Amino acid sequence: MSTGVAWLEPPPGLLNPSTNTFTVIGYGSLVSKESALQTMPQLQNFRTGRIHGFVRVFNLVSIINIIRGYATGNKIATCTAVRKEGAGPMRVCLFDVPAEEWESFAKREARLRHEVIEYEEDEEEGEGDEERGERDTNDAVVGGGA
Repeated sequence: MSTGVAWLEPPPGLLNPSTNTFTVIGYGSLVSKESALQTMPQLQNFRTGRIHGFVRVFNLVSIINIIRGYATGNKIATCTAVRKEGAGPMRVCLFDVPAEEWESFAKREARLRHEVIEYEEDEEEGEGDEERGERDTNDAVVGGGA
């Protein structure tokens, strides 16, 4: 999957070699499955989780949302995740995407720096279970402040 353009290449260690997929950590518009499907129609295993050491910051102007008519007046900021020591947990969504959709993801999130970080998946809620617990710790891509 070599494009010759560095920012269009997945970060080292991101792709799961057994499934040829990568996991995305959604914390802004990507928490909406509908929004994520617009860019990555083959996404699967949409679920919730947590990351540590990051906070949400609304610090970028969303040009694409202005063009699409979603952002007007004072509602033009878009969300990024920035590192903050000791922060967490930050609630996120997680989903797996086939490697061939990396370029679509990278172009959608072109203004952000992509890096591989650890995340924790939530356990599925059982009947009468009000607590969500830690199930697993894995690596995925997150886009942070530019």
